[in-house]
Amino acid sequence: MIGVLAADIRSRHRSWITNSCLIEKEEQI
Repeated sequence: MIGVLAADIRSRHRSWITNSCLIEKEEQI
């Protein structure tokens, strides 16, 4: 149970970082 929760948080954190990078790139254009 804890492992699944940790994996979910890790995947959400990774997607959040990806979205932040994409937003920054769009602002630079």
